[in-house]
Amino acid sequence: MNRRTTLPTNILSLCKRFLEYLDGNVNIQEGLLDFSYTERGTAAHLVQEIRSKLLECGLKPSNVRGQSYDTTSAMTSDKQGVQGLFRKEVPRAVYTPCNTHKLNLVVASSSKLPQIRHCVTAVNEEHLFLSASHKRQGFFEKVIVILHSRDEGQHSRQQKLKGLCKTRWVERFEAFDNFIDMVPFVMTTCDIIVNLHLYQQDAENQSSN
Repeated sequence: MNRRTTLPTNILSLCKRFLEYLDGNVNIQEGLLDFSYTERGTAAHLVQEIRSKLLECGLKPSNVRGQSYDTTSAMTSDKQGVQGLFRKEVPRAVYTPCNTHKLNLVVASSSKLPQIRHCVTAVNEEHLFLSASHKRQGFFEKVIVILHSRDEGQHSRQQKLKGLCKTRWVERFEAFDNFIDMVPFVMTTCDIIVNLHLYQQDAENQSSN
């Protein structure tokens, strides 16, 4: 993996994945092999660095049977990319694209769709609306308690909406799951706030009866 930073250097992190034979069982093991700075981020220089690091760790580059990087052209090109240049030296080092990086690209691209963007905005605005006021948040928690007492089908251990993390998509997924679980409580809370007079009138009618 070649990751650019705000400093005038690149960080090269190497991970190893290998088969471990133990008591007749085959286990896949994975771990960090090396973490270092490199002055240049060209494909040729990175291949040279990878080869040197493997040798320093007592591993023969010729024994490598697979390689995986992110999906940038500098890493994945068959001719001038890291995987292409490395396979010229080690033909059996089959390249596999990083599925995690591909998934992140898919999520980032889909977030640009108007429907997704509006959904994200709505979830975040609802979180800010409730969390920005202790009074509204307290009222929201009371609504949850009341709905729980009236309907056994309404279950939620959570009392607050989660905000959308600006940097980690994984935490955004958790925020969406949290919002979906609490939609009935959110809708009831907002409806009471907007139509408070109707709920007050209904409460007065019930008390008089």
